[in-house]
Amino acid sequence: MARGRRKRSGDREALRQLSEELHQRVLHRTAELLHANEAWQAELAERRRLESQLGHLATHDPLTECFTRHVLEEQLKRQLAHARRYGARGALLFLNVDQFKDINSSLGHVAGDQLLTSLAGLLRERLRGTDCLARVGGDTFAILLPQADGQQASIVAEHLLQRVQGHSIVIAGQPLSVTARIGLVVFPDHGTTVGRCLACAELALGRAKEQGRNCVTVYAPDQEVEARAVSRLGWQGRLREAVAQDRFQLVAQPILDLQHNRVAQYELLLRLAGEGGEVVLPGAFLEVAEQIGMIHDIDRWVVRQAINLLARERLGGAALTLEVNLSAKAFGDTQLLPLIARELAAAALRPGSLVLEVTETAAITNIHQAQAFIRTLKGLGCRFALDDFGVGFSSFAHLKHLPVDFVKLDGSFIRNLARDPLDRHLVRAMVEVARGLGQETIAEYVEDSETLSLLREYRVGYAQGHFIGRPAALAEFAAESGRPRVKQVLRGQKEE
Repeated sequence: MARGRRKRSGDREALRQLSEELHQRVLHRTAELLHANEAWQAELAERRRLESQLGHLATHDPLTECFTRHVLEEQLKRQLAHARRYGARGALLFLNVDQFKDINSSLGHVAGDQLLTSLAGLLRERLRGTDCLARVGGDTFAILLPQADGQQASIVAEHLLQRVQGHSIVIAGQPLSVTARIGLVVFPDHGTTVGRCLACAELALGRAKEQGRNCVTVYAPDQEVEARAVSRLGWQGRLREAVAQDRFQLVAQPILDLQHNRVAQYELLLRLAGEGGEVVLPGAFLEVAEQIGMIHDIDRWVVRQAINLLARERLGGAALTLEVNLSAKAFGDTQLLPLIARELAAAALRPGSLVLEVTETAAITNIHQAQAFIRTLKGLGCRFALDDFGVGFSSFAHLKHLPVDFVKLDGSFIRNLARDPLDRHLVRAMVEVARGLGQETIAEYVEDSETLSLLREYRVGYAQGHFIGRPAALAEFAAESGRPRVKQVLRGQKEE
């Protein structure tokens, strides 16, 4: 009987211990589930935050927080419909910063970005809540003024110019003051469609640039005829002369191999020698060259000069790799690929030393031509780079269809990399996608050491920007890189 009591007592103890063990397991598992739920909630909140930021990025310029061109066009479309229905008027202003390119060249892109951000804040403070402020170009803002006639819009434009002229910002320890000019369009008087209004605003802005700094020009129909005639006739002769007399120039910007910490290659950048000795950047003449049918001549000139330079450097004992920019029309040039093949064969060059590049937008616009062009080029042994990658939201989808060797990450994601967590997420994603496709990445517009450190951390392959080296004659980089000095300026002219 005592034995039975001991057995029952032992059973109760065993049950108690089992119950305690089960209770502890439940507590432990509950804690794990609570922790997992907290982590999931945090991940969900982060995902929602990123989605919100991506949505904001789709409608706002990442640098200035102004609306994008797409938002401007949508709002202009609605205002034009309102004007048609109710007989109302509105105005569109294009504001351009005077000599902005000189500021970028002398003080660097960081200074230029600071100036644009400051001006955007100034303009935003001086506009109504119903007005739309957008950034439509590197140094150009658009301002949509609903319910405003020509006189009212002119008063606003003059007021904005006065505010810009009186505005000063300290950059790199020195105060910087700027002026601007404005082109003004009134709708529906000057246009009843979005495209027409934008085109007329650009023409008015072009006339304002001709008249000097700090001025407002209202669109007039004669500007269109005059602008087309003067632009085409003037540039046609000037560009033909530049090709015939080697008045184009090529400068080089070094590209740093981040894995080996050495300059691996250079990008060649096109310039035009002006009549007064000034240097004209390609943005001033490439669009005109396309319009008058001379863009193929310029593409071919650049390619020939690059191959000649590679051949000269090889004879001098230096191994060199050059990136060459092609226009958006290059894919349709039936003579370009045969020319490259002939020039490479005649120079007995290693084809891989020539890297051709085209912007992502140009490649996607002509994707079937781009695919055929790139495959043929790679069949010759050359390499290909996709420039300004990431500016389109369909970038990832198209990348797998373009057999490129290099993906150049657009500078809009790099400039604020050290300060913008969304840019860091996007850059990491682009690098992973490119690596998965066997493609190297090049980060553009690298302006400081902190950005460079992040790029190394994210395993970006190459870096390019003012922090690495500014565009210059290739000879200026020779002494620093330790290779034989280039004896010829990149112009196809006489030796120094």
